[in-house]
Amino acid sequence: MPNKKDQQKRIETQIMQIEKMSDLGQLIASMVHELNNPLTGVIGYSEILLGFDCDEKIKRILNIIHSEALRCHKIVENLLNFSRQYEPQKEYTQINDVIESTLNLRKYQLDLKNIEVELRLSDNIPKTLADPYGMQQVFMNIINNAQQAMEEYTNQGKLVVETKLEDSRIFISFSNNGPHIPKENIIKIFEPFFTTKAIGKGTGLGLNICKSIVENHGGVIRAESKEGKGAKFIISLPLVIENSCIVAESKLDKTQIDNPEISLKILVVDDEEKIQSLFMELLGMLGHKIIAARNGNQAIEELNKGEFDLIFCDMKMPEISGEMFYNIIKSQKPELANRIIFITGDVINPETRNFLQSTNNLYINKPFTIEEVKQVMAKAISKI
Repeated sequence: MPNKKDQQKRIETQIMQIEKMSDLGQLIASMVHELNNPLTGVIGYSEILLGFDCDEKIKRILNIIHSEALRCHKIVENLLNFSRQYEPQKEYTQINDVIESTLNLRKYQLDLKNIEVELRLSDNIPKTLADPYGMQQVFMNIINNAQQAMEEYTNQGKLVVETKLEDSRIFISFSNNGPHIPKENIIKIFEPFFTTKAIGKGTGLGLNICKSIVENHGGVIRAESKEGKGAKFIISLPLVIENSCIVAESKLDKTQIDNPEISLKILVVDDEEKIQSLFMELLGMLGHKIIAARNGNQAIEELNKGEFDLIFCDMKMPEISGEMFYNIIKSQKPELANRIIFITGDVINPETRNFLQSTNNLYINKPFTIEEVKQVMAKAISKI
């Protein structure tokens, strides 16, 4: 039975861990907000360029830029899994395809390290509701860990990836012939900050993030290891097929989205010049008249000069925040309050989420795609 001194030491360690987690969560939230603004520009402008006629080679490069920027966005979102729970952006996904695309990204490094990959992917696994970028992040982390373990242990590494369907669950396993994981470490490897890697080679967050992503899918991740048999990571995901759940799709007529006859006067309020410019380019292409304001005070001046049909307003701005701007408009021009579409890169923040729910206003997450802007515009137009 532990003595009082050991108990006190354990409690102090737990308190330090909680404080560290809290500080890291705040740092991640701040970092995500800062990254979402430039990512919005890269995603938005690359998508606009893809709409123009251009050389096939240029279009292929633009597609790579666009898809990799989307992947970066998902990676940033996955970091938030570490500090906060949020609902992943799910779509009907073929898990085998996600595994193969992830392995393709690592093919060069695996070949370079003389690691053989054996695929045993079942062909009877249907699509399931999952966040493909989140699952790619999980698979990437496990593959990277396996590669690092094998290259330090053997000159002929082997990674076996297997999928199978049992009892309405999808099982994915990654087995490697690297060193075994000691029994005392197996129960700790998914804990935050736990790592056996040398300083500078690991943060101890990777598997904890994987665990959070998998659990957000209603799944389970575990590890097995025996001496002389390497290590095996097993992921179990519930099978969610299209007939068993409601697909969240827009019921709007496409003419409401791409109708050139509907021309609106729109005010864009954002302190980021690049975000302003992106909205002006995008909404201008859709046939609307755009006025931009860099802060709440400028926006109020513009509203006093004339009428506007819609307002896009950033949530986080200096001096007057999006919430403060909404309250001012609701007091001075109540007919416009429900025409504000908020722009936010931090919708999972409890304060932001509670505010948006209380107003019932439309909002769009940064970074966003052209289609997402069109959809929110269509919903807004239907309410006018």
